Amino acid sequence: MKVFYSANRDTASFIRAIDACRDGRVWVAMYKAKTWRDFISALPEEHADFFEGDFEDESDFDRPFNPDDVMSSYDGYFPPGLPDGLVRGWMPSEIVERFGDPGYDRNVSFDAEHTDEIVAILHREGYECVEAPALVAMMRFGMIDRNDHASLSEIEQLLEATERELAYHPKNG
Repeated sequence: MKVFYSANRDTASFIRAIDACRDGRVWVAMYKAKTWRDFISALPEEHADFFEGDFEDESDFDRPFNPDDVMSSYDGYFPPGLPDGLVRGWMPSEIVERFGDPGYDRNVSFDAEHTDEIVAILHREGYECVEAPALVAMMRFGMIDRNDHASLSEIEQLLEATERELAYHPKNG
């Protein structure tokens, strides 16, 4: 199984590749869109009707799009985040027990100082670990500059390569 990870000064974060494939396209669409039409047309099929009823007429779709509006307007229901307890559900118990700090939800967090040890254990357990700071920052914290086209391109290429590798086929509307 492939895992993407990143560590900042304080925290190490880990995301399974399949979870990145499932939800990463929503985040990329959110950061690349210039208008609401761009955003909605780039969403995977399962999210396409989330915004149904938010527009009075066709011209509303051409309003400028700001990802901050989405992140602050839908009470945490959109964009889809990583479900509570997800990391705890797949992370080997040895790692959770030795390095995990209980999170504010059912998840677990890890201090950045343990990143190398955690990655070594994951490798030993058969995981392929790929450092992907831009992808992880985008999906965990929503922290990416929408004008940083190089990072967005890097994330898209990583997602596309991973989708091919996993034979994952997102449903685009």
